[in-house]
Amino acid sequence: MATKNLNLSQLTGEKTYTEIVFKQVWSKVEAYRKPHPQPKIFMMAFGNTTQPLPPTREDH
Repeated sequence: MATKNLNLSQLTGEKTYTEIVFKQVWSKVEAYRKPHPQPKIFMMAFGNTTQPLPPTREDH
């Protein structure tokens, strides 16, 4: 049986859980980009996941 994550109830302040996680992920992405400026990074964990991905330039 699933149980409530008690650590989530300890979050206080104005920031939501999503904002906190996004900040952590984005800081790691930025740290990676500094020494690796060329590769494209696709952030697939965020956004509307109910719709299909749009075509890329290579798909045209």
